Amino acid sequence: MVNNSMSVPKRRCRRKAILLFLLSYLFFLLVTLPASLVLTQLPLPQNISLMNIRGTLWQGEIGELHWQGLSLRQVHWNILFSRLWLGMPSVAVSIHDPDTLVANADIGWRGSWQINELALSIPATALQQQLPYPLPAQVEGTLHLNIGQLRFDTAQCLALADAKAEWQSASLQTPAGELPLNSVHASLHCPRHDTLELNANQQSAALQSQLTLRLNSAGTYQLQTTLTPGGELSDDIRASLEWLGTKDDLGRIRIKNDGRWY
Repeated sequence: MVNNSMSVPKRRCRRKAILLFLLSYLFFLLVTLPASLVLTQLPLPQNISLMNIRGTLWQGEIGELHWQGLSLRQVHWNILFSRLWLGMPSVAVSIHDPDTLVANADIGWRGSWQINELALSIPATALQQQLPYPLPAQVEGTLHLNIGQLRFDTAQCLALADAKAEWQSASLQTPAGELPLNSVHASLHCPRHDTLELNANQQSAALQSQLTLRLNSAGTYQLQTTLTPGGELSDDIRASLEWLGTKDDLGRIRIKNDGRWY
């Protein structure tokens, strides 16, 4: 009887050791699982192409990403284990493609998507190529976007904090000549869950402008712009701007436009 009673704890210890070994082995397989096996099985959006996938599910790189005419290179990710214990699975994502996009952000999910500390830089020419409608001018300069926190769910903006943008060395190459804008500063807000609002202002010797743009999750937009021509604005560009809107007694050109952006 004594031997039998002593064997029960031994069997329990043996089972715990086997279970611990199996769990450790499964964790090892999960950590070392090639990312190429996982990403290619995900229900990705149509027409998206992932090439040169390297690394594991926890840390890796996509050499090239193509979707809707957009091409990105060197997309890196790294799972943030410290956030897992807080109940928010998060991943640090970075993109380093100087010709298209340079960006860093932490992306997490806990009932809704959350983006923290987004820093983005994109050449204005690359951004112009993604616009659904052609512009009658060539844009130049670099756009910088910084967002402290963005929470959204099902195309609704739940919270947006510390969101600012700057278009540095901004200028437009128009058929009537170059229009220098210097730097354009903007702030972004979510006045309602279904609306994103952008307020921008710009000042140069050739032109001063204020702009308010509201984008709705239903696909509509509202644009209000005030242009004040400066002393260094060429006569040809001045005449072209006057065709865009209504000119008031102070020489300011006011533009209002509503429509759909998709």
